[in-house]
Amino acid sequence: MNISRFVFLVVFTLAFITSRVTAQEISGEWQGNYTKSILGLNPKKLIVILKLYNDSMITGTSFLQYKNNRQEHYRISGLYSKTDSTIYFKEDSIFSVNLPSMADACPGNYRMKLRVTDSSLRFEGKWKDNDRSFLHCPSSGVYLEKLFPVELTRATPSTTGNDFADSVDQRKKLQRKADVQSTIALSGEERDSVTISIYDNGDIDNDRVSLYFGDQLLINNAIISELPINLSISFDKNAVSGTLTLIAESVGAIPPCTAVMIITTKKNKYQLHLSSSFETNGIVHFVLYK
Repeated sequence: MNISRFVFLVVFTLAFITSRVTAQEISGEWQGNYTKSILGLNPKKLIVILKLYNDSMITGTSFLQYKNNRQEHYRISGLYSKTDSTIYFKEDSIFSVNLPSMADACPGNYRMKLRVTDSSLRFEGKWKDNDRSFLHCPSSGVYLEKLFPVELTRATPSTTGNDFADSVDQRKKLQRKADVQSTIALSGEERDSVTISIYDNGDIDNDRVSLYFGDQLLINNAIISELPINLSISFDKNAVSGTLTLIAESVGAIPPCTAVMIITTKKNKYQLHLSSSFETNGIVHFVLYK
């Protein structure tokens, strides 16, 4: 085989593989960083949670982690193009910012192209400050990487709701628009044991929900009422983030499906008011510190 033919086959194969990347593979946690700058703070890590829905729409969060527990945390939205494997998203609102007194937050926008390596999916491109005034933060190169995902497997049947989840049906529900409704930061000592209680919010009207911790099914199609559904989760010691996804299986007599979630750690207790519908899943995002 001559060199030109070999190069053509390699390029064609990589283009074909990239075009076959699924919504499930785009959705999830990506880790990366920016090109180092002498003018900036230079975060230790960039973590982006992407949710792809309707084939092209992006929602999620970005988290910039610095030393001494400094951070920037934003809600993001944007677009993904399957035709040329490019992604654009913008940090359009602030969840929380904790920076030194002389430093300013710089929400920005990302424009990157996907490429496939032998072990991962990788976005590479540019970050630019949303503020394009004279004193805006300098633009930077940026990358995000995600190891090839493991296929979603059927979870251990929950003791609440039906005996088994239909994996195909559940995958479709997980592809609904993600609405990040709360973000919780946990220290290292809090990640080992987190308890969760879920009630109906307001009138008891036959709301039914499923709950995922990452890709693990915790509650399957269960009625929520004034009596709590109780469970516990723990995070891997190397994890830097995590998500709970509340899926509406029914919206009861009074849409949308609403729930009160009590999350208790060794140090804190959080009361969250969540909602979901047949178009949108309610997301709780955890940021984990060492």
